[in-house]
Amino acid sequence: MTMSNPGTHLAPPSSSPKPNGSFPMFDNGNVVIQSKLASSYNQTMQLHGAILTQHSPYFSRTIKLRACAWHYFTIESSNDGQINLISHDSQLSNRPVTNALEPCHATLIDGVKIKLEDEDSEIKPESKTGTEVEVNATRSYTQVLALFYDIQLSSFPHPVAKVLGIAERLVQTSIELECLPIVRPHLGKLLGEYRHDLFVAIKNDPPRWIKLGEALENKSIYAECLVHMVGAFPTWPWSPASRASISPELRQLISKKRRDIDQLKVDIEKDLLVVSLPYNERPLDPTERDQTETWLVVAVFRDQLAQKIYRLDPHYSSEALLKQGTFYRSLAKGLFEPLDGERVRRACQGIMRAEWKELLDDLEMLKKYASEVVLPLAFNGLMIDPDANGVGYLTCAKVEDDDIPWLRARSS
Repeated sequence: MTMSNPGTHLAPPSSSPKPNGSFPMFDNGNVVIQSKLASSYNQTMQLHGAILTQHSPYFSRTIKLRACAWHYFTIESSNDGQINLISHDSQLSNRPVTNALEPCHATLIDGVKIKLEDEDSEIKPESKTGTEVEVNATRSYTQVLALFYDIQLSSFPHPVAKVLGIAERLVQTSIELECLPIVRPHLGKLLGEYRHDLFVAIKNDPPRWIKLGEALENKSIYAECLVHMVGAFPTWPWSPASRASISPELRQLISKKRRDIDQLKVDIEKDLLVVSLPYNERPLDPTERDQTETWLVVAVFRDQLAQKIYRLDPHYSSEALLKQGTFYRSLAKGLFEPLDGERVRRACQGIMRAEWKELLDDLEMLKKYASEVVLPLAFNGLMIDPDANGVGYLTCAKVEDDDIPWLRARSS
């Protein structure tokens, strides 16, 4: 079987019958697919076996094994709640008789029926009712099969936060029908239409989004998720259930990248805590009267950093790790509040004899040095501004092509 190039429009094979009717009900179709779910979406499609077998190895195996005029499939829910397409083995010479042979309710798009009624209904992946799951499943079969007829997926009418469950179901259906390469570019394009909003949504559940990104072979989604998960590791500020779904290989990658960041953090903190200002190219000597004030500013600078670094140690607080990024990014911007010039002046008040402007210059030199030292930790590998979107952990993980499973497989 020859799979159509997923990056191009799908075209019916030359040997296919000329469609008579409109999707999903063709008068000369020989494959009937009926939803048997308990929801009100008891829908039927009548499609062409020649087109289905061209684009789906699943249909190719199932249909070609049976020399019969008609083929009958149903969409059913099993006892464990899984929804699948079921092939019926009976040798059919006539059109199958169904209990409620009603076409899919649809509107016209470019003259072709495709969009299910009530498509604007809200899908809640975390708390779906049985009906919502079934509607989502029925719709996904219709949309995937429509691609075989070169009918593009219509833009999602939902906010991006509600699209994840819909996209997951489309991928699940595509895997079942063994046509994921066909669906990937279309679904990736629709998700890309959300632009910035897509990456804001990813921060709320990167463990689920990374699985979708891998299935779609979408580097942008996968890398965004990986940066989040490395930054928060080993804490898990997302759904506990999603933790078990992470593969051992991905867990090892996250752990390794986090160890690299932790070592970088140790090295940078060491530089910060031994920072000083030279005095005639020599270290400061607090016993020298003309150096005491500068030494004091340096001591206050170090003390404030040491206190903050200690409070951000995971041993101090289990949630401290989720605030490390905010600190280092603010330090890189020179915005760390305890090092504000007026605060330091008050801390040193009463024992300083030098002009404050001169000591303020010393403080600014120290802050400038610190802002440069912490740049590797303050680096933002996300497509969004972490501080503007409530992301407190470090976002400095670098994602290389070798970290992306499908890119690594292609290069090996």
